Amino acid sequence: MSRAQSQLSRAGETIAWIAEECGFSDKNVFLATFLTLVGVPPAEWRQGNRY
Repeated sequence: MSRAQSQLSRAGETIAWIAEECGFSDKNVFLATFLTLVGVPPAEWRQGNRY
């Protein structure tokens, strides 16, 4: 998940692309896993953690 968070903090990549790059079978699996582990959806996390 730290790899996904690192990629989310950079501008430009879609959440679907990040999900694929991090080995998730699809975006929905990534969204559910991220929410469970991090506590917020990826888009919300990205808003507060961009460099």
